[in-house]
Amino acid sequence: MSRFATLFLCLWAVCATSAAAQDLSGLARVDREASALTDDGTGAHMVLSLSQGVPYRVYTLADPARLVLDFREVDWTGLDLDAFDRSDAVTGLRAGTFRPGWSRLVAQLTGPYAINQVGLTTDGETGRAQLDVTIAPADPDLFAAQS
Repeated sequence: MSRFATLFLCLWAVCATSAAAQDLSGLARVDREASALTDDGTGAHMVLSLSQGVPYRVYTLADPARLVLDFREVDWTGLDLDAFDRSDAVTGLRAGTFRPGWSRLVAQLTGPYAINQVGLTTDGETGRAQLDVTIAPADPDLFAAQS
């Protein structure tokens, strides 16, 4: 009977540890030297270089026009938002934690801009990731409907 109890306790410990580990996530750090927000012809292009890939989502909001990027834990420490923003399409940036386990970057836009392209590439050897986001001017009514 004691072997059965020992086996049961060991299995329970493994299951409990596995369940707790699923809630943990890695903290990605921004490489400020390899990241920039620049003008791209008529719109803007954001390159965000991260120490590792993380789940993310990108969307726009209206009134006022904003581009929002949510990430599963990004450390913004060391990123000078004023130096990062070299685009005329963006009038200001805010970054930080918006709820436990999630980080946010908000770009205040000069007007309605649609998201043209979004992609995250990860280096298979180093695990480093690069998020590319391109926006372009949009029809105000279309922007409002999509935001």
